[in-house]
Amino acid sequence: PSVGPSALKSTKENLRLLNTDREIEMLKPTVEGYKELAGELTRVQITAEMFLTTSMYMDVASISPLARYTGGDIRYYPGFRADVQGEKLRAELQHVCTRDMGWEAVMRVRVSKGWKITNF
Repeated sequence: PSVGPSALKSTKENLRLLNTDREIEMLKPTVEGYKELAGELTRVQITAEMFLTTSMYMDVASISPLARYTGGDIRYYPGFRADVQGEKLRAELQHVCTRDMGWEAVMRVRVSKGWKITNF
């Protein structure tokens, strides 16, 4: 998004960081709030599947918690051109929309007497 409270910042400063010692800064989120939004989505069982098609810089680090914490995926097509990558995008969209999904699974782990689970 380019407007609103969670608008991503896309500045020319980002491009100046390429191929420098500070390039790693581009991997850090610049906008907070997406992790909290992911928590809200998870509570109502919504998964964020992201298809990012742009020819410009995109702050993927800031929006990635949406997919990461909801069980979704990010598919990034840098320099997207429909004539070159359109079929791949169509196939991946079809796969996501038609695949089997499981929700609210429960798993029980049983251990022998005297053992206990302390962390999971």
